[in-house]
Order: sequence, then structure tokens, then C-alpha cells
Amino acid sequence: MALKQDKDLFSEAYEDLTEEEQDRIKYWENLSPTLAQAIKIHQKLRALYRCDDLEEALDLLVKWEQEVLASSLEPFEKLHKTIWNWLPEILNRFVYRISNTKTEGKNNQLRTMNHQGFGYSLLSL
Repeated sequence: MALKQDKDLFSEAYEDLTEEEQDRIKYWENLSPTLAQAIKIHQKLRALYRCDDLEEALDLLVKWEQEVLASSLEPFEKLHKTIWNWLPEILNRFVYRISNTKTEGKNNQLRTMNHQGFGYSLLSL
């Protein structure tokens, strides 16, 4: 139950966590070597967002790939395949400095509104 309560901590950047939250992460890492490995790999990939240029991003991805391949964590192996399938598109962020964040946000809002209105029809009004 406690792990479920702390699950949101694992998706945050480690440096953005409070000291207490970092201690809770360390507790879980000490309890499970597999979880510790997953957290480490996840945090390395998060660092991609902080890269300043294409070369730095490529270096980070190569090191991340080596760690994923050395691990036996299937979810990261699947993510690895997805990243390499979309590599040119991902790296374009470092070339052109633009993203489709706003578009994805609007799509998410529309999907949520559609889901909330399930079963309703303007024709029945």
C-alpha cells in the first residue's frame, strides 16, 4: 500500500523532490534492486529534456541505451524500440527547438470531454 502512495514520486525529476521525498525514493531503492535500476534508467531518460543541443542529446541516448540493454527490464526494452523508431522526430526537438506540446494538450482535452459526454447526443435534446 505504501508503494502505491509513493508511486507519483517515481515520475518526478529527482532534483525537484524535497529531501523527505528523496529519502522515500532511497528507501524503495534499498528495498528492491530492480526498482532501483528502473528508477535510475527512468531518471537518465528524463535528463533528455534538459539537454541543450543535439550532440548532448545523442550522447545521453547512447548511454541510456547501453544501460537499458544491460538491464533485463522488459518495459524499458519496449520503450527503447519505440525511441529508436521515432529517433529522427525526437531529435528534431534539438534541431528546431519546437514541440507539439500544445497540440497534444488540446487533443487530450478533447478526448476527456468526449469521454465525459459518453452516451449523450445533441440529437436527443
